[in-house]
Amino acid sequence: MKRKTLILVAIIFLTFTIIATAAINGEYRGFPIVNVRVNGLNFDMKIPAINFYGKTMLPVRDIGEALNAAIAWDGDTWTVDLVKPEIEMLFIEQLITDEDGKDTLVNPFKATYVGNKSFQLYLLMNKLTIGTHTYRVVIADPNGEIIKKSDEYNLQVDEKNIVGFYQTISYDDIPLDKTGDYYFRFQLKIKDSFRTVHEKSLTVLEEQ
Repeated sequence: MKRKTLILVAIIFLTFTIIATAAINGEYRGFPIVNVRVNGLNFDMKIPAINFYGKTMLPVRDIGEALNAAIAWDGDTWTVDLVKPEIEMLFIEQLITDEDGKDTLVNPFKATYVGNKSFQLYLLMNKLTIGTHTYRVVIADPNGEIIKKSDEYNLQVDEKNIVGFYQTISYDDIPLDKTGDYYFRFQLKIKDSFRTVHEKSLTVLEEQ
């Protein structure tokens, strides 16, 4: 019978507020439970954080998901990969590059109206580890259904170009036919599967 293994990792994040006193929050397998807040909000986990002999231990998968970090487990080497690059995404009408190589982002926006829309998504990628990375962007409607997947892109990072990269993805006549937030999710391929490491919302309003 295969044994399920719970992996815990001690992590300190400035965005977390740790609240611990004796066993005021109860116990988990004999250890005091620690409440965790993310940006001031209580964070519920399947397995609670615990005070392990004076050190706070947190379930790495739950914490990774809260931070939109990609998590992958290698059972052969007993290694957890936690990947969290810096990603910025902007919705623009277009990107213009002049003769001097200077880029101009034309009419950035955060919201639009219901209907078929054409625009560009500007991506800025930084702090990727050295190696080859495969990524894509998927769009989810307000109901959570995937309505569009971009092509898969390969990016080679080495010591000479580790500073950062940018790219624009063009969308033509994308059907934004529901009001609410559409989510553009930047996904990295980790261990042969795509994991979301960043998302940006586009608010769609009813036409006035």
